[in-house]
Amino acid sequence: MKSQRRRQKETEKLGTGNEELVPNSELGIRNFLGTSKGQVPNSLNSNKNNKLSCSEIWLEIAEIRNLLGITERAIRKNCKAGKYVIKTVPSRGRKGEKYLIALSSLPVEAQARYWEVKIKDERLKIKDEKDSSLRCAPFRMTVSAKALARHDLLSAYAKYCAGFGRGKIKQAKETFLKLYNEKRYFDQVYNILGPVSYATIERWRKQWEAGGKIPDALEDRYKSPSQSSISAEQSAILISHILSPNKPPLKEAIRLAKEEMRLKGIAFAQSDITFYRYGRKWIAENLPIYTFTRYGGKKLNDELAPFVMRDYSKIEVGDIFVADGHVLNFEIINPFTGKTKRMQLIVFYDMKCGLPMGFEIMPTENTMAISGALRRSILLMGKLLGEDKGFIPRAVYIDNGRAFRGQYFTGVHDFEQTGLKGLYERLGIKTIIAKAYHGQSKTVERFFGAFGEFERRLTTYIGNNIENKPARLLRNEKAHVNAYKALTGGQAPELAAVYHYLYEWILEYAQRPHQDGYFKGYSPLQVFEESAKKLKALPDYESRLIDFEKLHFLMMEERRTTIQRNGIRFNNRFYWNEALYGRREAVVIKYDWMYPEKILVFEPTGEFICEATLPERVHPAAAILGTEADKALLRRQLEAQARLKKETAQVGEVLLNAGVGDKIKDERLKIKDERGKIKEDGQTVIGQLVAAAEKEKEAEPEEPIFVWEFERKAWEEERLKMKDERLKTKKK
Repeated sequence: MKSQRRRQKETEKLGTGNEELVPNSELGIRNFLGTSKGQVPNSLNSNKNNKLSCSEIWLEIAEIRNLLGITERAIRKNCKAGKYVIKTVPSRGRKGEKYLIALSSLPVEAQARYWEVKIKDERLKIKDEKDSSLRCAPFRMTVSAKALARHDLLSAYAKYCAGFGRGKIKQAKETFLKLYNEKRYFDQVYNILGPVSYATIERWRKQWEAGGKIPDALEDRYKSPSQSSISAEQSAILISHILSPNKPPLKEAIRLAKEEMRLKGIAFAQSDITFYRYGRKWIAENLPIYTFTRYGGKKLNDELAPFVMRDYSKIEVGDIFVADGHVLNFEIINPFTGKTKRMQLIVFYDMKCGLPMGFEIMPTENTMAISGALRRSILLMGKLLGEDKGFIPRAVYIDNGRAFRGQYFTGVHDFEQTGLKGLYERLGIKTIIAKAYHGQSKTVERFFGAFGEFERRLTTYIGNNIENKPARLLRNEKAHVNAYKALTGGQAPELAAVYHYLYEWILEYAQRPHQDGYFKGYSPLQVFEESAKKLKALPDYESRLIDFEKLHFLMMEERRTTIQRNGIRFNNRFYWNEALYGRREAVVIKYDWMYPEKILVFEPTGEFICEATLPERVHPAAAILGTEADKALLRRQLEAQARLKKETAQVGEVLLNAGVGDKIKDERLKIKDERGKIKEDGQTVIGQLVAAAEKEKEAEPEEPIFVWEFERKAWEEERLKMKDERLKTKKK
C-alpha cells in the first residue's frame, strides 16, 4: 500500500508533461526509439528526467491496444506490474482515474508502428491544408436545390443579424428562425429545407463562411464507403460463382462461395449481408463483364454496347428498304391444308419515313413470300409517288436468315460466295446484309414492336410469350373457351381477310406521329410527302421506274402444275383461259395471295402463255330457278363452249378435205415436240397448216360452164394433173 501511494505521488509530480511533440527528423525518431527492448525505464526514473517529462508522448490504453495487439485488460495488468512508464489523470465523464502510458516505454516495434502512422497522417494533413489554401470550397459542375436554398437563407440570416448591436445578436438570430419556421419569412425556401434549428443554421453558417460564402460549400458531404473487409482470395471465389453461365441468384452464389471457402480451409467471419453488398457493388462496377459471362454477347450488344447513329437526312424515301420476317402471334387458316397455323410475316420497310411499303404472309419464311413482299413494296412506292409504274429502291437491308440467302432471291447460297445473278441484280438493287443476331441494324424491328397492337385486335391472338397467353389457353378455363367459341365459332380468319385488316391498319399507322427518334412529332406519311419532292428532282428518278408487267414476270410467286380439262387447278379452284383449251402438258404458274382471282401461266422455258382467271359458277337450274343474270351467265358459257367445238370441227374439216390427213400425224408429233411454240409470223403449226390448205383451195381455178360432157372430163383431168405436180413439188 505504501508503494502504491508513493507511486501515485510521484506520478502527480509530473504535472503538465502531456505535450505531444512530433520529431522533425530521423535523428529525433532514433532518439525516441533508442531504448532497446528490455530496457524499459521505470516511472521514478522518468519523473526525475525533466527533459523527458516535457517531451514525452503519453498514450491512452485504447491507442496502446492497437499498437501492441493485446486486450485492454492485459495492458492494465502490465501497468500494475510496472512494465510501462505510466501516470494517472482524472477520467472525463465518470469517477476515477485512467492510465496514460509513455511511448518510450513500449517495445521498439510498437514505437515504430506509431511513428509510421503519425508521419503518414501529418503528410495528409499538410496536403489537405495546401489544397484548402488553393480553394475555398470544392467546385461542382452543378449545384443542388438544397445548397442554393441554404445559401439564400444564410444570406438573409447574416443580413438580418448585421443590424443588431453587440449583446442582441443571439436574440436576433432566434427571432429570424422563429419567423422562418412559422413560414412568415422565406416560405419558398422553407418548402425545400423544412424547419431549421438554431444549431443547424449555425453549423451551416460556419461551413458557409469557411467555404467562401458560395453555394458549393453547403453541399452535403457524405462519407465515402469504408474499405471492404472481403479479402482478395474470398473475392475471387465469390466472383467465380457470380459469373457462372447458369445464372445463380446472388444469395445462392454467396452460399456456394462460403461452402468452397470451408472446403479450402479459408476462414471468413463476414456475414451474408456483407458478401451481398460486396457482390452488388462489384456487379455495378463490372456490369459489361457480368452481362457477357452470364447472358452472352447478344445481350451485351443489345443493352450495353453503344450503337451507330444514322443520319437520315442523307437519304430519301425509296432509297433503302429494310426487310425482315416475323412469326405472327395469331392463327390463320392455311390455304394449302385448311388448318389453323401461325404464319410468317415478311415486311419491307422504308428506312427514311418508317412506313411499311409491302408485306407478304406465308406459312414459312421462304423466297416466295420475300419476292411477293418486295414486289408489293415497289408497286406501292410508285403509287404513292403518283406514277402508273413501280419504283425500284437503290438498296435493300436484309437479315442473315436462310430464306434471304436463297439462290432464287439473291443468286447465291452463301453471301461470302458468288454465283448466278440474283433477282436483286436483275432489278439493279444493291443488297446490304445485316449482322446476324444484331437487331439494331434493321430498323424494321421497331415496327414489329408496334405491330403487336394489330395482333391483339384479332380474336385468335395467342400472346407473344408464355406469360402473356390469353386466359382461354390456360388450364381449366372453360368459361373463356366457351366464350371464344361463341364469338368465333371456333374458326380462324382466312388469309384474304387478314390481308384486308392489315392493309387498313397500316393506313392508320402511316398517320401516327413518331414518338421519338429523328422524326419525332411527324407521321410516316408526312415524312414521305416531304422527301418525295426532293426525290422527283433527282436525275435518275425516271430510270428507276418499272412497268407493272415486267415486275409481274420477275417478282410473282411460282408453282409447277399440269393443265386439266377445265384449266389449271390451284388452291382447290380452277383457273381458265381459252389459250389452255386442249392442252395437257406441265406449265409454271405465278400467283399472288393478295389477288387470288387470277394467275399467270408460263411455259417451263419461261415464255408467257396467258393470264387465267376464276370463271363464274352457274346456277344448277338457271333456266328454271335462276335469275336473269344466272340465265345470261349460263348462256354465255354455253356459247363459248359451242364456239370452241365449232372452231375445232372447222379446222378438222379443212384439213380432211385438203387431203392432208396423212400429215396430221406427223404434225402432231412436231407440235408435241415444240409445245405450241410461236413462230415468227405469229401463227402456230396448226394455223400454218390450215392457211396452206386455204391457199391451195384458192389457187385452183373456178369450175367453168361446160356445153359438152367431154369438155368437163378434160378439165378435171387437167386439174388433177396440176394437183399431182404440186404434191410432187412439196415432197421434194
